[in-house]
Amino acid sequence: MGALLALVSSALYGAADFAGGLVSRRASFAMVALAGQGGRPGADGVARPTAAR
Repeated sequence: MGALLALVSSALYGAADFAGGLVSRRASFAMVALAGQGGRPGADGVARPTAAR
């Protein structure tokens, strides 16, 4: 289970890094940073129940 979570985590990190670079060409840094932080509660909601085991 840990290996699967690590694989998914690295894939999502890479996708977010790539998308952030693309979006930052069209929008200001502050807007890109705020949008990136907006997804954090959803990621925490998935990670916390899994880490509690």
